[in-house]
This record gives sequence, C-alpha cells and structure tokens, in this order.
Amino acid sequence: MTDEIEDARARVQTAWTDLEGAVAGRIKSIREKRGLSQAQLSELVKSRGYNLHQTAIAKIEAGKRPLRVGELFALSDCLGFTPLGLYYLPEDAIADADLKALDAQLKDAVLTASASEQMLSEQIRDLATLHAGNEARRQLLALRMRNAVSPDRGSEVPVRAEMAPGKRQAKAKQT
Repeated sequence: MTDEIEDARARVQTAWTDLEGAVAGRIKSIREKRGLSQAQLSELVKSRGYNLHQTAIAKIEAGKRPLRVGELFALSDCLGFTPLGLYYLPEDAIADADLKALDAQLKDAVLTASASEQMLSEQIRDLATLHAGNEARRQLLALRMRNAVSPDRGSEVPVRAEMAPGKRQAKAKQT
C-alpha cells in the first residue's frame, strides 16, 4: 500500500514538473517570438505592479526556479495570454499588432486617468477656497447682524461689581 502511495506521489510530482517546465518553455518561446529580452519582460512585469527581476525570469525559463502563481499571472498578462491560454493556446493566438494596439490603448487610458485626477485635484482646491471665502463672509455677516441688533455694544464699558457706584460712572465718562 505504501509503495502505491509513493508511486502516485511520484506521478503527480512528475506531472507538475512537466507542466511547470512546459509553461516555462512557452514563456521563453513567446517572449522570444515577441522580440522581448528578459530584461524588457521584467520591466513589463514591473509596470503591472509585480517585482520580477530578469535573473528570476532566466531561472524560471531554464527550469531552475519554480514558477509562482502570481508570477504566472503577471507573465501571462505581459505576453498577452491568460494563464491557461499561456499553456493551451497557440503562440500566435494574439498577433504583435494586437498587442501594440492594446498597449497604446492602455497608455491612452493612463494619460486620461492622470489628466482626470489632476482636474479633480484642481476642482477640490477651488471648492476649498470657495468654502474658506464663504466661511469668512458668514462670520462678517454674523458680526454685522450683531452690530445691527445692538449698535452700541462695542462701545459699552463692562461694569464690575466690585467698583463703587461713583467710580462706575466716572469710568463710563472717560471712555
């Protein structure tokens, strides 16, 4: 029974190793067909937010390093395939012209998003300035309303209880 389990494990391990080797070979083949160096592919992967150095790509392609799931997704995206498509689809399933058109659309979308972000930031600054101006106007209006209700309020002399009545009158006449 133990021998059967060991044989099954060995077959599974061989299948995974064969699959990984096949995908690694496809990555190399498609990369070369697209005219990309390992360094260029590394930069493409980095532009999509996944840090994969050129030496790691070389080791993956040579079968000296296992291919992680995240790396598979990032590499397949950069080469124009889904992860399953990278294994199953023919290498010319997406033509170079299609990739260049998609890349141009992506660059346009990034530029549009950047311009929109800048415009939104400017509008937020304008609204903040308007809000500050409105707050100042509100405070000025409140002050005018208080003065309209009691115009002599600013000229009143505060009366302190501890002063004698005669001193209060003298103090009020001085101001």
